[in-house]
Amino acid sequence: MVARVFISCGQRTADETAFAQKLTDLFKGKGYEPYVAIHTQSIQDVASGIIQKLREADYYVFIDLARGDVREEGESFRRGSLFTNQELAIAYSLGLEPAIFL
Repeated sequence: MVARVFISCGQRTADETAFAQKLTDLFKGKGYEPYVAIHTQSIQDVASGIIQKLREADYYVFIDLARGDVREEGESFRRGSLFTNQELAIAYSLGLEPAIFL
């Protein structure tokens, strides 16, 4: 049986989409069955696609790409991708382990 890997990775830009495709190819080349949520925009997509794929996953890879700058009490930092953080919350609620965080 092939191990299934859910890859949570931002895809806002063409470079990010290409990066997600490279990760997919890398895992396929190693004998895994990877899944990246591409073009998921509606709540129906989340319910029928992402949650089901997270339930089926043997592994979870989380890549939190930087987004907008945030200033808080004199400090500045960059927030992460909204969609990947939502996927992380769903994975956590499902008790998915092990996970790799990058």
